[in-house]
Amino acid sequence: MNDKEIEKNRYNNSAIGALENNSILNIDELMLKVADMEKLPFANQSFDIIVSAGSLSYGDNDIVMNEIYRVLKLQGVFIAIDSLNNNPIYRLNRYVHYLRNHRSLNVIKRTPDLKLLDKYGQKFDKIETQFFGSISYLVPLMNKIFGEQSSTKIVNNIDKIFTIKRSAFKFVMIVTK
Repeated sequence: MNDKEIEKNRYNNSAIGALENNSILNIDELMLKVADMEKLPFANQSFDIIVSAGSLSYGDNDIVMNEIYRVLKLQGVFIAIDSLNNNPIYRLNRYVHYLRNHRSLNVIKRTPDLKLLDKYGQKFDKIETQFFGSISYLVPLMNKIFGEQSSTKIVNNIDKIFTIKRSAFKFVMIVTK
């Protein structure tokens, strides 16, 4: 590939490229802003869509939820993908990381759980959730026994067949105001 093809491929296949090349998104102006998630510097009902990936545990859960609700327009959608803190094995792993100074205790305490998802369901008009990774903690052992490809299929099928919310590692939540 020559330099021109590499650059074109970058824009065609990456979210960063899409953000850098506004013409792909068909927008005239894109503003990126770093802000405190507990004090969003935006007017009420400013956004049609808000997306969060792995960041809900970095603020006070109730304050963040209320800020999202405040800046979301009527019929607006909030999409979150994050870790869930109900599985005791994952909780223990997070605590071990805390003991090794790789994680803060506040983040562990604020990691979303099923109670928080229920709060979102009560605050917003509609909620849809999906749960994933119910047995992800077994994958290293399964890889040795079944191989990586078979282990991935087994884990994905278990997530599809059984709705085991309490043991899930990750969730996707879509709420509508």
